Amino acid sequence: MQVRNLDAAVQDRLQRSARQEGLSLSAFLRRELTTLARELEVQERAGYGVTLQSILGAPLRGLENVSTQDIVDAIHEGRAERM
Repeated sequence: MQVRNLDAAVQDRLQRSARQEGLSLSAFLRRELTTLARELEVQERAGYGVTLQSILGAPLRGLENVSTQDIVDAIHEGRAERM
């Protein structure tokens, strides 16, 4: 996969983030794109991007930084604990 015309500042930021996590840029981008794809899949299954946040028109207070994947992971953990 190639991304053309990526702003140099964006590329620098991505490289810094990868370095901070001890990852190569490729590994970092692979992880982030995989996460994004999973979140998009969850949104599609939930009604093509219709979320509680989009209905309310603003992030839920205190949950601004909680990703869809975080919620899915918490659900799976809860289910595992009940088994």
